[in-house]
Amino acid sequence: MNFEELSTRARERWSSRLSSGRPIVYVNEGSCSLFAGVKAVKEAFEAACKEQGIEVEFRSVGCPGTCFIEPQIDILKPGRPRIAYGPLTPESARDLVVSYLVGDDPRPDLAFVVFDESPYQGIPATRDHVVFRNQIRRAMRNVGTIDVGDIDDYLANDGYTGFAKALTLAPEEVVDIVKKSGLRGCGGASFPTGMKWEFCLRSPGPEKYFLCNADEGNAGTWKDRLLMEGDPHQLVEGMMIGAFAQRIPYGFIYIRDEYPVATARVLEAIRQAEEYGLLGENILGSGFTFYLGVKEGAGAYLCGEESAMIASVEGSRGMPRARPPFPAQAGAWLKPTTVNNVETIANSPNILRNGAEWYAGVGTEKSKGVRVMTVSGACSRPGGYEVPFGMTFRQLFEIAGADLANTKAVQMGGPATDIRPTDYILDLPIALDELRDKQTSIGSGGMVLIPKTTCIVDLVKYLAEFLRDESCGKCFPCRYGTQRQFELLDWITKGAGKPLDIREIEKLAPTLQLGSLCGHGQVAHQPTQFTLLHFRDEYNAHVVDKVCPAGVCDMSAANRPAREPALSAS
Repeated sequence: MNFEELSTRARERWSSRLSSGRPIVYVNEGSCSLFAGVKAVKEAFEAACKEQGIEVEFRSVGCPGTCFIEPQIDILKPGRPRIAYGPLTPESARDLVVSYLVGDDPRPDLAFVVFDESPYQGIPATRDHVVFRNQIRRAMRNVGTIDVGDIDDYLANDGYTGFAKALTLAPEEVVDIVKKSGLRGCGGASFPTGMKWEFCLRSPGPEKYFLCNADEGNAGTWKDRLLMEGDPHQLVEGMMIGAFAQRIPYGFIYIRDEYPVATARVLEAIRQAEEYGLLGENILGSGFTFYLGVKEGAGAYLCGEESAMIASVEGSRGMPRARPPFPAQAGAWLKPTTVNNVETIANSPNILRNGAEWYAGVGTEKSKGVRVMTVSGACSRPGGYEVPFGMTFRQLFEIAGADLANTKAVQMGGPATDIRPTDYILDLPIALDELRDKQTSIGSGGMVLIPKTTCIVDLVKYLAEFLRDESCGKCFPCRYGTQRQFELLDWITKGAGKPLDIREIEKLAPTLQLGSLCGHGQVAHQPTQFTLLHFRDEYNAHVVDKVCPAGVCDMSAANRPAREPALSAS
C-alpha cells in the first residue's frame, strides 16, 4: 500500500468515528494523569455508561500540558463541542455520565474549557481562556487529540506527510529548509539544527547514526515526556526526516529509565511504522533505508550530556569524552553521529509539511518559532505550554497562574542553571540570543518558581548535593569541586559556616567551569554563583548572624557539625 492509500484509509476511519453517533471520551493517560488516578476515573465512567445503557468510544490520549487538572477526560457528545473535565474523581465521573450523557447538562462546575470558538453554557472557550489564548501549538498540535496507540489517528491528521515530502527532495534540500526555518536545538545549547545536520551530511562514509536524546533529567522539565507520551509518531517521523536529510541508515532514541510510559509508546509507534512500511528497508519504494530502535537509560543524569549518552548507547558506562573529535566526525562507534533532543526533532515534520517561512513566521528576529515550556513551583496551573519566542516571562507565568507577589526567584531551566530574582526576568522575552545578552537562558525549558518561604541557601545546597551525586567522577575538578561545594554549603546551613567559606565557594567557580571535562562540571557552579550575586544577604545572615531568614535551616549550636570533610576527594 502506498502512502496516499495509507492516508486516505486513515482519514476515512477518522471521519467514520466522528460521525458514528456515539460519544467519544478522550482519557488523558499521560504519566501525570495516571499518577493522579485517571484509571479509577475511567473505570467508574465506563461502569456508569454500562448501567445507563450508553455506548461510548474511549480514546487514550496524552497530557496536553494541563497537568493541574488531572485526572482529566474530555467528552465529545454528538452535536456538542468537545469539553475538557477535571480534576475528576470516580464519584464525579459517574455524576457526569448521568447529568450530561443521559441528560444534557454539561456540568460547568466540573468543566475546565470547551474546544470551540465560543463559550458553551458557561464553559469558557479556548480562544478566551488564559491557558490557551496565547499559546501557538505546533510540536504539541496533536497532543490530547489523537489516540497515542493508533497510527491511523496520526496519519489522518497529516502525519508522515512531512517525511513523504522529504522523499521528493534531495537530502541537501531538506537540510536547506531546516536551516532557513531558523530551528535551533531545544535541549539547552540552542545550536542551529540545520547546520548540525549539514555537518553530518558532509561527513564521509556510509555508516552514520542519528540519536535522539530523550534523557530528560532536569528537575522541573518534562516537555519531552509530554511529546513522547502524547504524539510518539511525530518523534518517529522527525527521526526519519533527519536520517534522510543526513543519509543516515541507523537511529536510536535514548529514553531515560524513569519514563516507562513514554518508552512503551515510542516502541509501539516504531512497531506500527514498520508494519505500515514506513520504517526499514526501501521505505515506500524510495530506496531509502532507515532502522530505528530505542535504548533505555539506566537512571544516570549525566547521560543527558551527549558524549556520555553516546557511550551508553554503545553499551559502555555513560561517561563523557573529550572533544574534539566532535560527534559529527567520530560519535557512536567512532562513526559520524548527530544528536538532537526530542522537541527539536518533533518540530521537523511540521517544518517540512508547512515550509521554512511558516515556522519562522513567529518569534523574534534572532529566535524563530515556538518553544514548549514547563512551569512549576509557586503557581496554581503547573503544566506544559507551547509559546512563541518573544513572549515575556510575565505572560508565561500568567498562563501558569503564578503567585508573583509571593515569589522571590526563578530557577531557569534545570538544577545546574542560574537562579534569578523574579523581578529580574519578568519583562524579558523568552528567547535565545536575547537572553544570553542578559547573561541568562531558558536552558532546557523548565521554569521553577521559588516562593518567598524558601531558603535560598538551603535550596542551593540541595542542588549542589544532586550535582555532586550525579558527577561521574572521571575528571578531578568536577569530582572534588562538586563535593567541596556541597560541604561548604552544608556547614553554612547548619551554623558552622565562616566568612571565608563564601569566598572559597566563589573561587571554586572557575575551577569547575574551566577544568571540567563536560558540561556537567562546567555549569555545576551556576546555582551558587548567581544566588551569591542576587541573594548574598541570605548567605551573610547564615554565616555572620547564624540566622536563617526563612526559618528553614536549623542553626542551633547543637546541630553544628565538626568542620571536617564529609568525604575524601579520592
